[in-house]
Amino acid sequence: MRWYASWSRGENEQLPLVPGTLSTRSFQIDFTTRYTFWNGLFQGFFNGISIYSVNQTGVQRLLSLRNNKRAKLALLISIPLMSFLFLSSCLHGIILYAVYFMCDPILNSRETGLTKYDQLVPYFLVSKFHSIPGLTGLSVAGIFSGSLTTISSVLNSLATVTVVDFVHPIFQSLQRNEKKSLLLAKGL
Repeated sequence: MRWYASWSRGENEQLPLVPGTLSTRSFQIDFTTRYTFWNGLFQGFFNGISIYSVNQTGVQRLLSLRNNKRAKLALLISIPLMSFLFLSSCLHGIILYAVYFMCDPILNSRETGLTKYDQLVPYFLVSKFHSIPGLTGLSVAGIFSGSLTTISSVLNSLATVTVVDFVHPIFQSLQRNEKKSLLLAKGL
């Protein structure tokens, strides 16, 4: 199986897939094989269920809404958006594979200066989109803002769980005083 890409080097060129990555075996239902389409689909489904049902940050976001109707609406709106995000992430990975399939920038670190695969996306943005003013900065800012919003949600949930599950049972006077509990959670 081959791919055709006219955008990587300016001409149509065949991109061979890594052996075993996408074949008819990838679509067979076989739970003894590590990477198949169905294993990825089931993993994504159960991961999504866990994020929205038992994950503290997800539950806390839903509980912050006014009523159950708004929480259900938020869930229904987020499902297609999260599906789009997942598919665009997969597409981004395929694009990175197509661009760097002949030359791994990490293995050629003398020329690229890259030492970790975490540096690949910013390197791709800077090297391929340097002619569009502001796009690289906007993309990197988007990556950082996504990281910061996740970190802030996790820290907020951690402080809330610490106060409710650990501090309140020990200091019952704080349990009755919501202002002090809130101040303690903010301090954590």
